[in-house]
Amino acid sequence: MVSDVDNYAPRFLVHRATTVVPVNVTGSTYRAWASDDDLGLTCPLGPGESARCPCASFTYQLFSPSGDHRFALHPSTGLLVRRRPAATTVGLREGKTYKYKLMVQSVLVPGYSKERLYDVLDLEIFVGPANL
Repeated sequence: MVSDVDNYAPRFLVHRATTVVPVNVTGSTYRAWASDDDLGLTCPLGPGESARCPCASFTYQLFSPSGDHRFALHPSTGLLVRRRPAATTVGLREGKTYKYKLMVQSVLVPGYSKERLYDVLDLEIFVGPANL
């Protein structure tokens, strides 16, 4: 039985980012990157069972204004994508900047962690012309 605990919060590599997308963007728009120092510092590195570090696991979450469903964030990859336009989705406006918060949060693992540690990134998405 491993008795390691979650000593380090996951951290974004940057805490503020701006990306520029065309008004007609589809697919991916931004990739958030985070790491957790528990991997290597709390848990040993190397092959086999000792290299597994559940306390270094984390997920990503997107915080957007109420009713804003323009983008979706993949919880395990940190990939932000433009949602397909639908009747309930408001389109993007050229020249507008949209502001979001992304959170990376540790995963609660019984026996390893007592609380979820986290970090926050401020993301601005500027919408340019279709031929960007």
